[in-house]
Amino acid sequence: MSRYGKASRRMLKFLNENPGATSGEVSDYLHGEGTIAQVRVRYRYCGRFSSDDLRSMWTSKKYVLDSMMKSDSYRDVEILDERERKLRQISRGKFAYLLSPYHSRTLAADPEGRQIHPGAVNRRSQRKWFYRVKGTDGRFRYFLTLIGMAALEEHGAD
Repeated sequence: MSRYGKASRRMLKFLNENPGATSGEVSDYLHGEGTIAQVRVRYRYCGRFSSDDLRSMWTSKKYVLDSMMKSDSYRDVEILDERERKLRQISRGKFAYLLSPYHSRTLAADPEGRQIHPGAVNRRSQRKWFYRVKGTDGRFRYFLTLIGMAALEEHGAD
């Protein structure tokens, strides 16, 4: 069993099969095809320090049915609309630690993986499995480094 997280190992496998993938494609793959049911509700929140204004928002259908409808704090709860959203649209920054140089422990500056990405804040314990290149369309394309290709054998996803 690898000591690295499942998302890092899945990204290794994905980039091996799809070199030059964009961050959106990588994020879509890591999130999977999961969806969440959302509803748009109108309600009055009658909390201790809040006004009695009419509010509306999009939120999880499960939360509305399990909590809002049964709570004494929410009054006049009315469901206005319903939709299905992909998980990647709800949690956009979930995998930023893999794709952003600032947070990443996996981004390198060169295809060989010899140098740490110059934007990386944490300069220690860098794996340097991936590198990115800005394409002609202005979007970053991600590739495996030589170190990433070697790590694929040992740490590749299950």
